[in-house]
Amino acid sequence: MPRFGRFVRVITAAMALAAIVTATVVAVAVVGSAPSLAAPATGAAPAADSGVQHVCSLSPLVILAGGFELTCESVIHDDLSWGSSALWLHTAVGGDWLNAGGGAILLRWYPAQQAPAGVYAGAAFTFLFLNGVTTDRYGYAYPVGGPMFATGAEAGYQWIGKRGIAVNLGAGVQFASAVLNGVSVSAVSPGLALRIGFAW
Repeated sequence: MPRFGRFVRVITAAMALAAIVTATVVAVAVVGSAPSLAAPATGAAPAADSGVQHVCSLSPLVILAGGFELTCESVIHDDLSWGSSALWLHTAVGGDWLNAGGGAILLRWYPAQQAPAGVYAGAAFTFLFLNGVTTDRYGYAYPVGGPMFATGAEAGYQWIGKRGIAVNLGAGVQFASAVLNGVSVSAVSPGLALRIGFAW
């Protein structure tokens, strides 16, 4: 029997669209992004991300995993943004290997109404096509391939500097389902999402 389930778990872990962070980290990020209660309402300096409408970034974690992920995000309201990403990934385990290519649509809500900066919560919907070679327990190798769909939830923080540098750290979990050579498999995977890019 081919090890399809393992392939799906490897891919979903490496995609880095979702991550696990503790409540303490999220709380610190929320407090750090909130305006000081002691600061006067007038004469405050404008936010460093004032006027920013778009962010494009790469994932170092996916690059380290042997792939490439580009994510672009655009503001549609003070507290809401949408985006898309393109992903290609190659992974090898022993004599098995698998390629994954596709993209995702994401939606993010920024409670501080400073999108696309600060704390956010969002969802992502991903489609990938997988192809590769796997082996059964007798060592027989044969091709494997098929579509994979994933839905996930993510929470995180996006920092945007005065010169447009953007750093995103996310946390969440996603559920993936694939049909490989006619066999349906699924997996639930948490992970970390780190993205570095440019905002304008």
